[in-house]
This record gives sequence, C-alpha cells and structure tokens, in this order.
Amino acid sequence: MWVTLLVVLWWVLQGFVVTAGLLLLYVVCTLARSLYLSFWKKMSDSDEDDPSARFIPFSQRPEWSDVTPIPQDDEPSIVRINYSKKFEEIFNYFRAIVASGEVSERALALTQEAALQNPANYTVWQHRRFLLSKLRGNELSEELEFVRGCIELNPKNYQVWHHRRALVEIVRDPSKEKLLTRIMLSKDAKNYHAWQYRIWLVQEFGLIEDELEFAGELLEEDVRNNSAWNYRFFIRNLSASKEKNQKTDNPLLRKVGWPIGVVEEEIEYCIQAIRKVKGNASSWSYLKGVIFQSDLGYEGHPKVEEFYKELMASDQEFPRAQLLLGVYDLTVSKLDCDPGEHERRKLIEEALEMLRQLTLTHDPIRHRYWKYLARRVIRKYGLDEWAMDDPQWTAID
Repeated sequence: MWVTLLVVLWWVLQGFVVTAGLLLLYVVCTLARSLYLSFWKKMSDSDEDDPSARFIPFSQRPEWSDVTPIPQDDEPSIVRINYSKKFEEIFNYFRAIVASGEVSERALALTQEAALQNPANYTVWQHRRFLLSKLRGNELSEELEFVRGCIELNPKNYQVWHHRRALVEIVRDPSKEKLLTRIMLSKDAKNYHAWQYRIWLVQEFGLIEDELEFAGELLEEDVRNNSAWNYRFFIRNLSASKEKNQKTDNPLLRKVGWPIGVVEEEIEYCIQAIRKVKGNASSWSYLKGVIFQSDLGYEGHPKVEEFYKELMASDQEFPRAQLLLGVYDLTVSKLDCDPGEHERRKLIEEALEMLRQLTLTHDPIRHRYWKYLARRVIRKYGLDEWAMDDPQWTAID
C-alpha cells in the first residue's frame, strides 16, 4: 500500500514540475516577444539608441524654415492608420514641395527619405524622376546605385523596379542589368519582378545571346522552376520571331512557328526533364507548347508518341495526370486529321478512356472539366451511342 501511495505521489509531483516548467517557458517567451517588438518599434520610429543616425525633424532644420508642411487630408475614419511621427513629418514636407513645384537639391534629398520610408509610393518615385530630369539630366550613376540598394531591400516592389527601368531607358546602358537580375533570381528564382525586368531588357536592347543557357542553368538547379521554363519558351519564341522578321510585342502569346530543328531539340530537352521528374507539370506544359509551335504537330514528331507509349507501359509509380492529358491531346490531334471510320471510333474510345481515368482516379478534383472535355469529344467526333450516363462517369458529381 505504501509503495502504491509513493508511486502516486511521485507521478503527481512529476506532473506539477512539468506544468510549472511549461508555464515558466510560456512567461519567458511572452516577455521575450514583448521586448523584441518594443525594441524594433523604438528603432524604426525614433532611432534614439543611435545618435549618429537620429532623425532630425524638418521643422527643426534651419534650411527648411521657409516651407510650410501640408498635413495629409484624411477623411474622418473609425480606425486611422497609425503613422509614425517620422513618417508624417517627411510626407507633410513632401506634399509641400510637390505643391510648390520646387526644384532643388533639398527637394531631391527629401524624396529619397520619403522613398526609404515607403518604397511602394508611386508618387514619390514619379516626382523624384521629375527632379532628376531637371537636376541631373543623363548623369544617373548615383541614382542607379541608390535604386539598386532599394531593390535588394525590396525585391518584390513594383515601383523600385519600374524606377530602375525608367533610368536605364534614359542612360541606354544595360551593361550591369543582367548581373542584377541574376543576383536577385539567385535569392528567389521565381521573383516575378526580376523576370519581367529581364524580359524587358532582352527585348529593349536585343540581349538574347546566352539567355537560353541562363534558363538552362536555372532548370539544372531546379527542374520544377516554372518561371525558368516560361523564360526558355520566351527566348525560343523571340528568336524565331526575329528570324522571321515578325513583330515581337508579346512573343509569349503567339504562334510563331519554330524551325523543325529547334522543335526536335526542345522535344528531347523536355523528354529528359520529364524522365527526371515525371509528375512535373511545368515540363509537360512546355512540351505541349513546343508542339504548338511546330508546323507539323504531333504527327510530325513521332518521338513524342513513342515516349508516351513507353510511359503508359511502365509499371513505375508516378503521378500520371500529366501523361494522361498528353495522350488525350495526341489522340485529339489524330482525330482532327479526319481518320477512317474504324480508326475514328478507336481514337474516340482512347480519348474518353484518358478522361475517364483522370476523372475517377488521377485528378478527380477537376472532374467537371474532364467531363466537359468528354462531352466535347462526343459532340465533335462521336456517335449517338456515346453517352455520359455511364455509371463510371456518374460516380463523381
């Protein structure tokens, strides 16, 4: 009996110790979080811990004594944005110089402080470019360095990338721009703004050389990088457009017609990429785009059908949705070539079978879309005996 009581007492004490420890840990974490937030608020608002970096209000600067700040005209609101005093001070004076139309070095310096406070403020950057045009002309090397720093701090900000583009359009010197985008993409390979900027560079200055290799490098690092696949397609389409002297306003969205050699090269590139990661939607979509750009279609590139048959016959486990969709596209392309009656019936059955597998097994989330495609196949190519009331189709509503 005494042994039992001792065991129970031991478990009670142990539970108490654990509970007390957890409570103590919670209190310590809460205090640490409060101190952390308090520290950063203090640093961002007042800079009091660093006298050398302390912000001096414009109202206390003798050189700004002739300017009357203009407060922000906020409408009455229940919840007002809690701007810091530093933020309000800078933008009150910014509104004043914009209203007065002042063109001066101090106005330019003020826009820099405003841009650092809110790099997403389009009006600040627009006014800064106006002042630069009046005060610097085409001498913009310092400004390019400044905006480079802003981009590194705010890599996904529309305004900073647009500002740099506007500067490069003026100086017409793209020599450092590819390196900048390479650096930013090394930090985030799917940075939309960096990609858009690089696309603009290539189109604006004809810097297409080595770009295919650049996309290939990124795909070697990560074959799932859909941005790099998209860029590779853009480069191939742009090259074909230039060879045919076609307009290149938006070469991503237009059928250009690639040379047969290029199509064959890209088909092989896709096949090797799919072998690495068979369920990667990006490489499958790229392959479909390559066929779209071929004047011969699927029929002119039997290697694709052979590859599909190889994968369909494989007993290896891998996500098959993309493969089934590829076989469906191939089958429909054959139906469009007006085959004989027997062949047509066989192809319709094959197309419907691919869609049935997608609906029931491999991609049931999009079952309504696959059923829509099945109905379209029946209406366009089928006969009356094909119907969608088959229990296999109606298993999922």
